[in-house]
Amino acid sequence: LDETLSEVGRQVLAKHQDLVSLKVVFLPQVGFLVSIDKRQHAHDETNNTFPNIPEDFEFVFVQDNDAFFKSDEMNQLDEEIGDLDAFIKDTEALIVSDLEEEILECESELRSTFSALADLDCILSLAGCAADLNCVKPE
Repeated sequence: LDETLSEVGRQVLAKHQDLVSLKVVFLPQVGFLVSIDKRQHAHDETNNTFPNIPEDFEFVFVQDNDAFFKSDEMNQLDEEIGDLDAFIKDTEALIVSDLEEEILECESELRSTFSALADLDCILSLAGCAADLNCVKPE
């Protein structure tokens, strides 16, 4: 993913040569964004406008010294790649749900098996104690 983002960043920078530098970043729930250092570009802090930024850049937010924008390329990445983190979590939740259903279908068999194993564990523990203490069956 880092390689893809670097390549897209180079393409955006080549397309918009008036930009000094930029980074392409991914934020969960927000998607892919172009990040620029606001100290390197004219910035009107009263209304968060950047007069020298390309018109197809849509302002999203400012954090510390970075300003974040959506562009056509970022929207395309959102569509093609999407929010991988959310996709993985959704898939994981689906797998867990399916597993829970499978286990619940076998609940009675599992409970009887666990009960039999508990009984066996008790018998083996008693047998181990009897052997350690040299206990024998009375005559």
